[in-house]
Amino acid sequence: MSWLIDIFHRVRAAFLKTFGHDIQSYYDSIERNEAQPGKDLSEAEIRQLIRDTVSNALQMEDDSILKNDTDFFSLGLDPLMAISIRRKLGQEIETDGKVLNSNIVFENSNVNALTHYSFSLRSSAVERSAQQKTSCRI
Repeated sequence: MSWLIDIFHRVRAAFLKTFGHDIQSYYDSIERNEAQPGKDLSEAEIRQLIRDTVSNALQMEDDSILKNDTDFFSLGLDPLMAISIRRKLGQEIETDGKVLNSNIVFENSNVNALTHYSFSLRSSAVERSAQQKTSCRI
């Protein structure tokens, strides 16, 4: 049986060596397509969007257990749900063309952390826009 595993690893390595660039290009194109302009939401609106999105992903009937500092994964969030949340936030929130990191939900796994991170992306876009308007007036 170990010989079968060894063959699998060799075939996989050869496949990745041959098609690795194509695979990475495919994922890069998906991420570029996800970087669509979102809405200019306030911090409170982003917080509510995150609460609604996480509650929906977890199919929560009562979202009162989702406190702002509750870890999403302690409530049963799994990696596929995290990907879905990331995609939804990327579509809804202005990120100044930045693609949300694929680990955004893992690295910011509660409402407060994810709100702060998401709003900081939006804030940098707003600041740059304000600076451009100011420089155009001068």
